[in-house]
Amino acid sequence: MTTILNNLSIIIPIAPKEESWVDLWTDLEKLPIETEIIFSGPKMPREALPSRVKWVNSAPGRAQQLNTGARHAIHDFLWFLHADSRFTKTTLASLTDILKCDSNIFYYFNLQFLNDGPLLMLINEIGCWIRSRLMGLPFGDQGFCLSKINFERIGGFPEDVPYGEDHVFVWRAHQRGISIQSTKNSLKTSARKYKNLGWFHITKLYYKLWTTQARPERKKLKQINSGQTTAIAVFVKTPTLTPFKTRLATTIGKEFTLTFYELCLETIQNTLVSLNQSTLALICPYWAIAEKQGLSDQRWNAFSRIWQNDGNLGEKLHHIYSSLQTIHRNVLLIGADAPQLSQQLILKAHQILQNKSTFVIGPARDGGFYLFGGSVALPKDIWTSIAYSQSQTCNDLLIKIKNYGDVFFLPTLSDVDVYDDLSVLSQELQHTNQSEQKKISHWVDDFLKKDIL
Repeated sequence: MTTILNNLSIIIPIAPKEESWVDLWTDLEKLPIETEIIFSGPKMPREALPSRVKWVNSAPGRAQQLNTGARHAIHDFLWFLHADSRFTKTTLASLTDILKCDSNIFYYFNLQFLNDGPLLMLINEIGCWIRSRLMGLPFGDQGFCLSKINFERIGGFPEDVPYGEDHVFVWRAHQRGISIQSTKNSLKTSARKYKNLGWFHITKLYYKLWTTQARPERKKLKQINSGQTTAIAVFVKTPTLTPFKTRLATTIGKEFTLTFYELCLETIQNTLVSLNQSTLALICPYWAIAEKQGLSDQRWNAFSRIWQNDGNLGEKLHHIYSSLQTIHRNVLLIGADAPQLSQQLILKAHQILQNKSTFVIGPARDGGFYLFGGSVALPKDIWTSIAYSQSQTCNDLLIKIKNYGDVFFLPTLSDVDVYDDLSVLSQELQHTNQSEQKKISHWVDDFLKKDIL
């Protein structure tokens, strides 16, 4: 049991003037010293924290506190508890046993209420069991435990919803194809608010809120399950962790290269955010991140995150493509160095795959490709047999996939690898109507003018 607990970070959001964590501490202090305990909140509690607790400052709001705590966690598994939760040795034993069996599952506990609320709380316990076991919808007070990688795949707790961040988090786990299971043991929580505000009032209010919130999330899950959605994965590197755009940096310098790369990321993010909103979630963006430790970088907060995995580029392309095809029928792969890629072209690629075309490719001027999309699986050896970053890369790929289906071509664009590509990018952005692309267009034009002078 100790081995698993040594790789566990416990994250507890603390509200201002929160005091119930003091009772929880009597359970937490029995954990091995290697178990990380994180309290996250906008203001430290009045009661002095035990020395082994890591306090992290967070913006107010439970989603923000949970995400901030997760970003500071050093271990591979995250256990999210409420300050008024209580657990026993049996709780821990069930958690460690089930993590040993399958660490890739999102786990939760059955819920029991402490004896500080109305007798009617038994009805809520039964309702919670039905909602969790039969509908697959546990709530945050049931002690979510999952790997950090799956947490990043989900995209963290949504910070843009007015309530029910735990509820939406669970729906998005289902939408990402992450299995959710009970540990078959119980976690206890306080029922004081039911006593203070009235059992009927709180029960009715919660039912109304979560059923209203569930409708759009259920619709999106149906779209995914019926093959209507397209995943678009942006292959990126975290600037603080990995060298990037090295050929460009040798001519314009690391500082200008970083500025350009950050502008590319911002442009692509804005393009995909607005496209995701306008297509009613039929296009689902992901950051495909090169470094495992980069998954928690705040640059990637806008979308769900997925690790590229180890290996060469072909192995990474295969991993992302095949992983996302288990969730979405259609998958688009793009890089971060073609910021002129418009919403219209992405939407066209999505529609091409929706209309049963097997593949779509956006050829790059240097012989590679700035976009690849498909609706069928491809063997790993196809991806790994391609010589990337070569003048024949796109043609080699076309030869390899010709027996797997038809290919539709998008217009040829440039991707920026070397200095001369900047002037081509400037030309391709010359007539853009998208505000998110105008900013990088102006920066490139100004840079080229200064460089000439």
